[in-house]
Amino acid sequence: MSAKLWIEAAKVLAVNPEAVVKCPECGDGNLLVIDAGAGSSHVERHIHCPKCGAYNALFKRIDGV
Repeated sequence: MSAKLWIEAAKVLAVNPEAVVKCPECGDGNLLVIDAGAGSSHVERHIHCPKCGAYNALFKRIDGV
């Protein structure tokens, strides 16, 4: 797994969760984003490739909270 590629993908998806971003693992599938509540000031963002099954998660701070 390339951590740098996942970080770059996460940066793009943090700004626009609907952006078309290729999977850092297989380079083929478009990543899907699912947000889940993780508290009043953060969101847990799950990033998943439907093609190869690669997965990563991050916590995103909610602005203004």
